[in-house]
Amino acid sequence: MTPAAIFIALSSISLANTNKAIVPNFIFEEKDGVIAIEAEYFYQQEKDSLRSWHITTMQYAPQGLKDRDANHAGAASGGAYIELLPDTKRDDRETSTHGATYTTVPGDMAVVSYKVRIKQPGRYYCWIRGYTDQRGNDDSCFLGLNGDWKRTGIGFFLQNQNRWTWSATKLSKETKRQFGEAYLDFEKPGIHTVQISMREDGAEIDCLMLTRKKPIPNEPPTFQKIAVPDSFRDMLKTRSLEKSASYISVPKVKIDPHTIESDGSRIISAQDFPKGQCYTLKDSLYLGLDPKETTKGDTSVEFPYPSRGYFIEFS
Repeated sequence: MTPAAIFIALSSISLANTNKAIVPNFIFEEKDGVIAIEAEYFYQQEKDSLRSWHITTMQYAPQGLKDRDANHAGAASGGAYIELLPDTKRDDRETSTHGATYTTVPGDMAVVSYKVRIKQPGRYYCWIRGYTDQRGNDDSCFLGLNGDWKRTGIGFFLQNQNRWTWSATKLSKETKRQFGEAYLDFEKPGIHTVQISMREDGAEIDCLMLTRKKPIPNEPPTFQKIAVPDSFRDMLKTRSLEKSASYISVPKVKIDPHTIESDGSRIISAQDFPKGQCYTLKDSLYLGLDPKETTKGDTSVEFPYPSRGYFIEFS
């Protein structure tokens, strides 16, 4: 009987670097007591192993990550926004997991940071333009300042309007409900770091405004157009159009029968599979795709052992 082939399909998440900073050194300038920030121009992201903020444009949305709604870049300022993915919790019928679908700890997960230069120190009230539906599970985040989350960590509420909407409301730590104005206190002039971190996955943020003027209910501010250099916008456009490499298949090879355990089991190791451009042998131990080459691929070896029923175990 012709030996069967052991086939391994490999895949990796196609991110196209949408969770990486585009302009690491950009500083947003305060002007006349107002700081306007485009969310997609964060200078770094950290604590993003389980969830991370991803840049989305009309040309490109992150692939391979669970996203529960449509692309909303068409009505976003600058044609781009950030979304916290994967989004696995959308309504109350689905399971919530602390440390995965949500967190109650400011600055604990998925932190993006923005450099701002303050000329007039003092209290700045915070506005965020977000997009969330009326299910109430993607409608909050945390705000922080200079990494001091214990003192400045604020739970922020995003309005459930099924459209891009300005909000200026912090959450009560006791009731988790709306609880007045959100603000950050800048104690001195100079460069500071404004930060957003995860509270619920699926949150979408377009831009932020910090203003010395106390917010008036139902009267959102006029967002000041930010003087982002054309070169930065070009980088965003180029980033958004990146394509994943095509699926690569590595032809199978035949191996000689070898290692037989005392219980009769056979072992085929990662080293037995043919080497190809679609994957690398990580630390000479296991197979892994090279994301610079492709995001999907396969490889195979001819199974040289007797034909019979086998239980297959991957380790």
